[in-house]
Amino acid sequence: MLSPAAKTHVLALAGQLNENKTLSPASQKRLDSLVELIDSKGYINYAEAYRVLFPKSETNAKEKEKADKAFSKFRKTLRNLSQEQHLPLVLKVDDHKNSANQDRQLWFECENYSQQGLEQYNDSYIQNLPETLEEQTVMIKDGRFRYLLRYAEEDKGMAHQLHRQLQTQLNIHEINWTMLDYYGIPIGEDTQQIRQNYYREAHFILLLLSPELIAELKEDSLFKQDQSIHIPLSLKKINQQQLKCIGLEESAIFTDSENKAWHQRGGHKKDEWVETACEAMIHRMQTSKAPCQQNQIVHHLEAAKPNFDLTSKKYYRDQAFKTTRSENTQPAIPYLLDWLNNPNGEVFCGIFGELGMGKTTLCQRLTQTLLEKRKQNPALAFPVYFDLRSVNNLSWDWQNAVPPLDKMIDHALTSTYNVAVDNAKITTDEIKQLAQQQGGLIIFDGLDEVMNRLTPDQSNAFIQQLWNILPPIVYKTDKQTAHSKTHGRIIMSCRSHYFQTLKDQLNSLTGQQREAVEAKDYNWVTLLPLNDKQVEGYFRQVFADNPDQAARIIAMLDQVHNLRELSNRPYNMRLIQEQVDTLEALQRQDKKVSVADLYEGMVGQWLQRDKPKHRLKLEHKLILMESLALLLWTGQQQQLNYADLEDWLIDLLLENKRWQLF
Repeated sequence: MLSPAAKTHVLALAGQLNENKTLSPASQKRLDSLVELIDSKGYINYAEAYRVLFPKSETNAKEKEKADKAFSKFRKTLRNLSQEQHLPLVLKVDDHKNSANQDRQLWFECENYSQQGLEQYNDSYIQNLPETLEEQTVMIKDGRFRYLLRYAEEDKGMAHQLHRQLQTQLNIHEINWTMLDYYGIPIGEDTQQIRQNYYREAHFILLLLSPELIAELKEDSLFKQDQSIHIPLSLKKINQQQLKCIGLEESAIFTDSENKAWHQRGGHKKDEWVETACEAMIHRMQTSKAPCQQNQIVHHLEAAKPNFDLTSKKYYRDQAFKTTRSENTQPAIPYLLDWLNNPNGEVFCGIFGELGMGKTTLCQRLTQTLLEKRKQNPALAFPVYFDLRSVNNLSWDWQNAVPPLDKMIDHALTSTYNVAVDNAKITTDEIKQLAQQQGGLIIFDGLDEVMNRLTPDQSNAFIQQLWNILPPIVYKTDKQTAHSKTHGRIIMSCRSHYFQTLKDQLNSLTGQQREAVEAKDYNWVTLLPLNDKQVEGYFRQVFADNPDQAARIIAMLDQVHNLRELSNRPYNMRLIQEQVDTLEALQRQDKKVSVADLYEGMVGQWLQRDKPKHRLKLEHKLILMESLALLLWTGQQQQLNYADLEDWLIDLLLENKRWQLF
C-alpha cells in the first residue's frame, strides 16, 4: 500500500472511478478537488481541504459540524464504493485532533499500482538473466570500522559531549568510523534485537567508563559474551576494584598523564585529554589483529605502502585502498543485502570493476534477488534497475548542459518498458518518492557508459544529477513527518578507472555546499576476479555433458600465456569458451592455429562489445593497444597509474599528427 499515495496514483484511480460512474457527481467533484490539493510529498493541508470543499465551515460552529458530518460520509462512501470496483482508495486523516486545522494533514492510501509496473519494468532486464554458476566476490575498498558507543544511561549527556569532541578529532585525522549508539534505538524497534545486532556488527566497543556504566555492564549478558576489541576511556574516576567486576582489571584504561578522567578536566586540559585519547584510539585500531567475526570485515588503518612488485599477480589498481584480501572480501549478494538491511549503512554504494568483471550481472542479480525475497518479506527494499546506456540515446544537446535527472529517468523508463494501455504511466516523481520516502533501492548501472563521452566538467555535472534522486537534505535531516517512511539507498556501478572521477567530485563538493554528498556517505566496493577454483568449476559446469572438453579448456589455461589470468573475468570466460569452439573448428580444417589467433579473436570481441563508445577509429585503437602492451611488456609492468597512462597517450598522439581524432 502507498500511504501517502503520490498525486499521479490518486489521479489515475480517480479517473477510473469517474469513468465507471462509481461516485455521485457531488462526491466525484469533491474527490477531484482534493486531488488538486495534493503536494509533492502526497499530503493535503486539512484547513485548505475544508476551505475548498466546505467554504461555509469557517463561518460558525454549526456549519463546521455539518461539514464534519459530510466529510465523514464522503470518506466512508469513497472507501466502500472504490473497494466494490476493486480500486481501493482510502482518504486518511491524522489523529492530531487537538491541533489547529492548519497544522493537520490528510492523505490518500491506495494499492501501489506503479510498483506492479516497476516489477514488469525490472523484468524486462532480468527475465533473460543467465544463470551465474559461481558466486561473485567484492572487496570493500574504503571500509571503516563500526564501533558500539557504550555508556551509562545516566551519563548520556556527558557521554555524547565527549563523543562529539572525539568525532571532531577523528575528522581532523580524516577518519570516518561508523558509530552505533547503544541507547540510540529508533522508536518502535525491538531494543534487544537491535542491540544484539550492534554487538555483532561492531569491530570494537568504545567504553566511556564510569561507576554507573560498570554497574550496567555487570548485568549486560551481551557484553559478557562479546569478543570484540574494547577501547575503554575513563569518563569518570573509577578504581581497579570496580574494573574487576566486569573483567577489565588487566586492561589499560585511558586517562591522561596525570591519571585524570575526562570529567575531572576543564578548559584546555580537557581539549588535550580528548586529543590524546583520539590518538590512542587510532593507534589501537592500527595495530589491532582482531579476529574476523561472522559477517564482519576487519580493515587495517595504517597507510598501505605501494607495492611495486609489478610481476606479482596480486596487484590492485588503487594502492591507497589495498588491504589484506582474506580479511577484506565477501560474497557480493549477501554483502549488499546486509548493507541494505543495516539501518546505519551508508546511503550510497559504488560498485567498481574492470571490463568484463560482471558489474551489470551483479546489479541485475541483486534486483532479481530482492524481488524474489520480497514475496516473503515485503519490508525489504524495492529495487529499480536503470541501465544508463539508454541515456546515450536521449535527444539532448550535451555540449550545452547535462540533461536534468527527470528527463534521463523518464527516457530510461519509456525507452525500455512499454506501459500497458490500462496502466498508469510510471513517473519520475514516483521513483523519487520510492527513493526518498519508501526505502527503495535505485540502481544506476554503468556510469562509464555515459561518462566516456563527456568532459570532466560534464561528468561531474552528470554525477550531481544522479545524486538528486536522493538529495542530502532528505537523508541528513533529523526532522520527519509522523507518516514519512525511511529514505532508500542508491547503487552506482562503474568501471574502475572512473573511481578517481567520483572521488574527486566528492572531495570538491565537501565543504562547498551546506548539504552535500560526502565521501562518508559512500560504501566503496570492487568486484573481484574469480579465483582459479571458480574458473575451473565454471567450465566443468558449462561442459557437464562433455568432461573431456572441460579438461582441454582447463589445461589450455596454463598452456597459453596469461590466459588463466584473463579467464578470471566472467566476461572473458565466455569469450574463451566461444574462441575455443572457433579454434577447434580451424583445427578440424587442418589450419594452423597459434596463441595469436586466440588473442586476436578475443580483442575483436572486446572492441565489438564497446562499439557504441568508440571515439577513436578501431584501427587506431588496435595500434594503441599494441603500443601499450609493448610498453608494459618491456617495462615488466602489469598496469599504469591513470595519470601516467594519460601522459603516455598524449605523447603518442602528438607523435602521430595525421590521426584524425576529432
